[in-house]
Amino acid sequence: MQKTTVILMTTLLFGMAGCATAPPAPPAPRFNAPDLVVDRLWGWERTETPVELFESPDPRRFTVRLSADGKAQVTFDCNRGGGSYQISTGKLNFSPLVATKMACTTENRPLDLHFSKQLQGAAGFFVENGKLFLELPMDGGTMRFSELKP
Repeated sequence: MQKTTVILMTTLLFGMAGCATAPPAPPAPRFNAPDLVVDRLWGWERTETPVELFESPDPRRFTVRLSADGKAQVTFDCNRGGGSYQISTGKLNFSPLVATKMACTTENRPLDLHFSKQLQGAAGFFVENGKLFLELPMDGGTMRFSELKP
């Protein structure tokens, strides 16, 4: 009886050890230094909000470049524009942005309006795995950008 109990306990112990999973990988580090963002061309990939997902059909059609002089150059599908911005560690906000008013011939028209509104609502930023994330206020969502090479 005692031998059976020892065998049963040993089998149970090894069986449980085989089911153990590795601990989850630690999250990727986030960086929020302005020099990681400024003087680079960023293409918008998507915005996730608590209730919607907006995806860019082509990140090169929706871009932002923050110049060191505090000016933002923005591409809104077929329109161009910009304004000024302020940046500090982890914080980013834009002045009202202006843009040309060309009638885009693509199906992206609703996206350019969402992109503009979301960009102007940005309150913070971070860089993770080489991607730029702009945070919208009050848990309103996150915009994700990839760096574009000229």
